[in-house]
Amino acid sequence: MKFNSETMYARGPKPKYRYAHLHEGHVEVETVDYQFAGVFIKEQIRQPRLKLKAKDEDGTSLYEEDDIRKEIEELNKNYDVWEQTWKEVKAFIENNDLQDFTMQVCVDFQYLFCRNRDQHGARKFSMRT
Repeated sequence: MKFNSETMYARGPKPKYRYAHLHEGHVEVETVDYQFAGVFIKEQIRQPRLKLKAKDEDGTSLYEEDDIRKEIEELNKNYDVWEQTWKEVKAFIENNDLQDFTMQVCVDFQYLFCRNRDQHGARKFSMRT
């Protein structure tokens, strides 16, 4: 894999939102870009709301409504926390000039570790003593 400072800089700092979910009997932890976590949480809220609307032919709820309402309340709290922290994370990135810092680190990396490589990425060695 060939690195160049422009492609690494374009990635920049990418804060992640971590969440856990139950999958086939065990807990899995996954991440999503922090800036898109609000959309993710809103979708998580929408799914239990659909369960609340699900009714039998006789009009009784298919799910335990109290549990679903608690789940929705918890997800709404998560969304509020995300909304506040996203403002803070975005301000931190901008105020600390992390894009520029990332560019400087990538240029240093390219200069120090990539300048003595051939076109295929193999390290060039010299016989200087």
